[in-house]
This record gives sequence, C-alpha cells and structure tokens, in this order.
Amino acid sequence: MSIRGQAQATFVTKVLAAVTSYGFAILLARVMTAEGFGQIAFFLNAAALLSVLGACGQQIAMVRFVPPLLAWGDRAGALPDFIGLAYRKAILGAVSVYAVVVALTVLGLFSQFDLAVAMIGFALVPVMGWIDIQSHFARGFQRLPLSLLPKEILWRGISAVLILGIVLVSGRTRLDTLDVLMVLLLVLMLVALAQGAVLLRLTGFRPRFRWGCGRQEVAEWQSTTVPFWITSVSNIFLANADVMAVALLIGSTEAGLYFAANRLAQLLAFFVVSQNIVIGPQLAQAWAPRDPTAIARILRRTTRATTLPTVVMGALMLTGTPWLLQLFGPEFATAGPCLQVLVLASVVNAATGPADIALNMCGYDRVAMQVSAVNLGMSALALGVGAALGGSFGVALGVLAATAARKAMYWTVLRRVMGLRSDVFAPDIPFAKA
Repeated sequence: MSIRGQAQATFVTKVLAAVTSYGFAILLARVMTAEGFGQIAFFLNAAALLSVLGACGQQIAMVRFVPPLLAWGDRAGALPDFIGLAYRKAILGAVSVYAVVVALTVLGLFSQFDLAVAMIGFALVPVMGWIDIQSHFARGFQRLPLSLLPKEILWRGISAVLILGIVLVSGRTRLDTLDVLMVLLLVLMLVALAQGAVLLRLTGFRPRFRWGCGRQEVAEWQSTTVPFWITSVSNIFLANADVMAVALLIGSTEAGLYFAANRLAQLLAFFVVSQNIVIGPQLAQAWAPRDPTAIARILRRTTRATTLPTVVMGALMLTGTPWLLQLFGPEFATAGPCLQVLVLASVVNAATGPADIALNMCGYDRVAMQVSAVNLGMSALALGVGAALGGSFGVALGVLAATAARKAMYWTVLRRVMGLRSDVFAPDIPFAKA
C-alpha cells in the first residue's frame, strides 16, 4: 500500500479512535465529580508519559530497525534477538518506573491521592508499556491496524461499555475514582493479551526476553537506546505533562476542566499522527540507499497533507469552543481560553512538519537527542512558570511557547545536517548543507 493509502487508512482509524476517546471522556465527565474526573485524567496522562519513560527508547527503535531488516532480509537472523532485547527493556523499564512512583507515593509525594487509588492508577504504567511495545512491533511489521485498534479503540470502547453498565445496574449517579481505574486496568490487560496473541498469529514471531545476545549486529540498536529514549519522552511530553502539571500544581478539579480542553485539542493531532505513523518506516527504508531527494519529497507531501486540514478543523474548533466544551458539562465552559491556545499550538505543530522523525529515522538520532534534551528542560520550565503565573491558562500558554521553540529547533537542525526543510512551504529538492 502507498504512503497515501496507509495514511488514509490510519486516519480513518484515528477518527474512530477520536469518536471513542471523546465519547469515553464525556461519559466519565458525566458520571464522575470534577475532582474524580481530574484524577482519572492525571493517571491516564501519567501512564502515557511514564510508560514511554520506562521504555528506554525501544518503541522508536522498533520502527527504526525492523522495517529495513524486513526489507533487506534478515540474513544474520538477528531480528529475534533485537526484538527480545527491546521487549525486555521496555516492559521491565515500565515495571521499574511503577515501583519508583509507588515508593514516592508511600513517602507522601502524591499525598493528594489515596494510596489505593495511586497504586491502581499507576499500575496502568507497566501495562501501557506492554501494549505500546507490542503496538510498535506491529507497526514495524506494517500491521498498522493491529498497532492502533487495541489501545486507541478497544480499550476505551470496552471500558466505556462496562462503566455505563455499572451506572445502569447500580443506579449510581457518581462513580468512585477507584472503580473506574479498576475497569481501565483490567480491560487494558485483557486487550494487551489479545493483541499479543493476534500478533503472534499474523507474524509467526514470538519475542524472547534476552539479557544479551553477543551479536555484532546488535551494536547499532544498543547505541541508539539513550538518544531514542530522550527523544521519545520529548515527543509526548507536552501532550501529557500539561494535564499532570495542572493536577499536581493547581488541583484535580482544575485538571478535570483542563483535560477536556486538552482532549479536544488532541483531535487536531490526528492529522499529524496519521501521517507520522506511516512515514517512520518509510523514511527508514528511503534513507538506506541515502536518497535525500526521496526524503525531501516524503517530508513535503506529509506536511502539506496535515497542515490544511489542521488549519480548517482548528478554525471550526475556535468558532465552536463553547459548544464543544459544554458536551462535558456546563462547568467545563471555563476551559475555553485554554482550548483556544492549545488549538494554536496544534497548528504550529502541523505546519512545521516532522523534522524530529526525519532525524531519528535517518541516522541523526544523537543530534535529535541533544535537541530533545534541551526541549524537555525548556518545556518543563514553561509549564511550571505558566502554572505559577497564570494557572491552567498559563499552562496552555506554556504549551504553545514550548511547541514553537521545539519545532523551530528541530527545523533548524534538519536544515543544517541534512540540507532539508520540513515546513509546509518546503521544496521537493534538498538544499546544499549549510
């Protein structure tokens, strides 16, 4: 299937995921208190961010190294060892992160949460790490539906049905945070098991946990661990850390209101994500023969395909901000200014293109790591200062400022080291390196 065809199929899947995700979020907002909804928002975003932190960069490594091995033929039989090492690092890393945050909770760092709630909520981290590494394995094998459907649609869809069933059977108008977290955790575990079984059936490939394999071929994969680790955390930091910052620095109730704006703004990211999921393996394959013109064309086509719909949808969301937020409940209208700022951040993200992906897929992972490390520090500072000076609206402004700075840095580095541009006005032909 062509890049356009894969991107279109991915976009359809992401639209279905959006419908499921927003239906799920609206349901939770209606059957929980604002404080309880804010706590769920915190743990969902914490699981997404901390599972990537624990993955040690193995998710990007799957996409970077598996497609070329499949395309060229794994003559040395190294792929089983590679994937076994990646599974071991990602899953045990996520378990280690869980142990650390539980210990910090016991020591009183997350005192705003009941201990049982924190232990169940943070238990999403290792399970999320498990399903994410499987999803990236499926993505590396070009099994895109299997990489997206379990986590994006089935998890929230099945959870929503069960939560609605609990409400109807029990007659309760408000559910406890612990009840909802238990449903989310159990369903995620079942979905991960099912995904693994289907993945084994489709690929005939059973990953083996490995502590080491002594292969010379594994050296390049191992050398990318730290660069991909830092870059992967940087890639999702702003999409999740803002909700966490509001919850920890301002309060769970405010986090619930902000989370509604965050989820709505994330709808605009689906145009970008639909393309980025496809072009990662494509860029890795195109770079194997060192063809910068092919890379330039992929970048140009991708950025133009994402920017126009993002701008159009963003304009519609800005116009309909009050109505969209009221779907969650009348009290959510106060998050309107936050949503408007987050929409602008999404437009900036789309128009500047996937320079970070190009750098990582084309062998410049250490350069990307340096940019990512700087961005992580700048983003954390922007969110903290924003929360201190302007509350949740200040956090949204911090997201906008950090997004603009992050994308400008990646654009500049891509132009310098590869002679390529990733913005919406970029040409098909690469420039001479500066």
